[in-house]
Amino acid sequence: SPILSGDTYTEGYEFCYRKRHADRPEVAEFLERNAARCRLWEGPIDVFPPKLHAGLVLGAEPEMRSLESQIHQRWNGAFSTYVLPSPRTAGFLCEFMPAGTTKWAAIERLAAAWRVPHESICAVGDDINDIPMIRAAGLGVAMGNAPEPVKAVADRIAPSHAEDGVAAVIEWVLD
Repeated sequence: SPILSGDTYTEGYEFCYRKRHADRPEVAEFLERNAARCRLWEGPIDVFPPKLHAGLVLGAEPEMRSLESQIHQRWNGAFSTYVLPSPRTAGFLCEFMPAGTTKWAAIERLAAAWRVPHESICAVGDDINDIPMIRAAGLGVAMGNAPEPVKAVADRIAPSHAEDGVAAVIEWVLD
């Protein structure tokens, strides 16, 4: 079952899950580590809770790649997807969200409202789902701990998280 996420911090949770008990060890670990941020969703399967905009499924990498392919076959063009290592639990995750929903799309909307040109934007990321944002920004930065495909599209590589890489990026921008 998917774990759904959204802008629900003010309601006291970040994730919804449809079952009382996890059907996979990766999901059980995720739910245990995020217990305070999860809520059970018992509503209809075809009606998402309000304010939820994305989801993820956890499992082994081959399963997640297969799921990603199935999503695109069944709902051609309706979803953006990313398969990446789970940052907080064992295994991989397949993220899915409505097509066109990316970090860059959000940045671009704010930039337009604030009249900030793309070349004045610095975007920093550390995983596959950050590639569109890193590519499009005036200064695209990959963290030192990012996978090689992320580093390959970046203008600069920052030190890793453990080496205070974001602080280094701030210094670069302010100099």
